[in-house]
Amino acid sequence: MVILIDKIFYFLRLTLEADVLWNVLPLAIATVLIIAYFERYKGEEMGWNTYFANSLVLLFVSISLLRFIYNTDSEGLINFADYGAESIACVALLGLGILISNFNFSHLLPERFVRYISSPLTINLIAYAIILFVYSLEGFSWLAVASLVIIVILLVVIFELIKLPLNIFFKYVKKEKEKEEIQSIKEQRFQIDELKRTLQHRKNVLNRVILREIERKRKKAIKEKKILKISGKMHK
Repeated sequence: MVILIDKIFYFLRLTLEADVLWNVLPLAIATVLIIAYFERYKGEEMGWNTYFANSLVLLFVSISLLRFIYNTDSEGLINFADYGAESIACVALLGLGILISNFNFSHLLPERFVRYISSPLTINLIAYAIILFVYSLEGFSWLAVASLVIIVILLVVIFELIKLPLNIFFKYVKKEKEKEEIQSIKEQRFQIDELKRTLQHRKNVLNRVILREIERKRKKAIKEKKILKISGKMHK
């Protein structure tokens, strides 16, 4: 048990070494951002194009790891024989990437399966485990496999736990936005009511002006009519 724990901490320390970190960091950032995105927009679902793009990560990582093995010593291709277990792991990762990419490109598998197989969490954690195995250059051992499996399980738990504060945060943001929208609607209604009152007041003023003008013209017409009557009588 102590040996297993030491091995787990060895791989965790290895993660922080510069060469490994440069490979692992983009995977970690991408995983967190994608988790955050789909927690924010829960109504959205990944499509086949996203599944295909995710599976390509395995191809890029495997090629990078093959280059690492090739450049480890000055012997070049001989390194693939000297580090047989690591080379097999890289080729297996490459083959898995090609297989999953082909499934996603051709839509061969039901989407409910592909959703889990090609999820960023699954793809990136597989890549992370193989990166640690290859960079350790210690060869195959069940102890290493067990350690990596435990690390992957712990990371799955951690990423699932990350969803909880993200979910709480996005719910809070959503509620605040709803409050702002409600307040904005109330303000708009108040402005509309104010505008209606202003328009009604102007309408009333205009109606009074029009009525006064009509009354003035009516009185003027009556006055002119009387003048015409008087004028007509005088001419008689």
